[in-house]
Amino acid sequence: MQRIIISFLLSNIIRFICCQSFDDIKFLHKDLLLDYNKHIRPESNMENPTKVYVGINLVTLADLDEVKGQLSIVGFLNISWTDTNLIWKPWDYGDAYSTWLSSSTIWKPRLLSGNSVNVPTFIDVADLQTLVEYDGTCYWLPGVLWHLSCKINNVQFPFDIQECYVILLAWPYLHLMQDIQLVSMFPSANREYYAEHVTWELIETKTYVISRYDIPAIQFDFKFKRRHKYFVITLICPLIFIGILNILVFKIPSQSGERIGYAITVLLSVAVYMTIASNLLPPSSLPDLSYISMLLLENLILSCFIMISAIYGLHCYHYPDDKPIPWIYQKLYACRQKVSRRKEKISDSTLGLDSSKTQEYFWNKVTWKQVSEHLDTFFFIFYFFCLVAIHANYIIKVI
Repeated sequence: MQRIIISFLLSNIIRFICCQSFDDIKFLHKDLLLDYNKHIRPESNMENPTKVYVGINLVTLADLDEVKGQLSIVGFLNISWTDTNLIWKPWDYGDAYSTWLSSSTIWKPRLLSGNSVNVPTFIDVADLQTLVEYDGTCYWLPGVLWHLSCKINNVQFPFDIQECYVILLAWPYLHLMQDIQLVSMFPSANREYYAEHVTWELIETKTYVISRYDIPAIQFDFKFKRRHKYFVITLICPLIFIGILNILVFKIPSQSGERIGYAITVLLSVAVYMTIASNLLPPSSLPDLSYISMLLLENLILSCFIMISAIYGLHCYHYPDDKPIPWIYQKLYACRQKVSRRKEKISDSTLGLDSSKTQEYFWNKVTWKQVSEHLDTFFFIFYFFCLVAIHANYIIKVI
């Protein structure tokens, strides 16, 4: 690109110093295009391939449609080749070292995009000027707006990275790679003129010639990373806070009468939030569902189980005292109180009871309200670790 700019500046400086006249350029164009055939490849020895150097300058990312799998990108190409039919001696034409010719009047490589979502069209801009130097070197800079097919992978949304590419083919030269040889002008795309996109960050580009086709081809790779801060703040953080509010249902006293209403409210909040979040998520299940979609589903399932557990705990709280308590609850309560070591400091001598009667006395002391309280503690701890495990699993997968 710098060479083109320098050539352009030198051309204008030399033209100013040497006082090139209109007639000099007029005769130059007349002599160059006399008997010129733009349909013939410009090589004096037709056994030699014409080397075409291709580079890309990115201007902006117009769109990346995740549903359609379509990338729209704006830029312009740097295309350079040597035309042996456009060589002249500068001193014969007022020291004209370069000139501009219409691209419609000279030979130029016919390139098209091999992965366009529309009908493939050749890269051609009507009446676009081509810079031609006295040694036959031609520089052509056509602008492009590509709508390309791109395989989208949203599994790690919103921490996903999308890789897209465009393949340029010298289409008319099917099975004739000895006629046209495409060469990469730059190792990567030129981003000097690139305007950043609000959602996608361009993190890497590559340019290389590919040989898997029978047609001369060159490929440009683009790697885009989603800017995830917005989605973390509006999607992930609220989900964590709702999960914390969800497990706090077990800290509401059973006698307050607000536990079920609170649990239903949080459950509905999760369901409504899933509806809102679905508008931010790309509706795609290829190659697989995104981890964030699974996280939303897991939180909804967890909320349902918390609701069921809260109802069960409240149901136990209102059992009549004369209803027998299952032995499993008695065992759990005994472990909780560590009765195996202290038995509430009740000795046999104090009550005049043997060991079996002491144990029977303890079982008779356990009430359904105490069972409900210990179930609340157990559920709170259990669902807290479930919540941590769900979100930790998501973080491990996406990072």
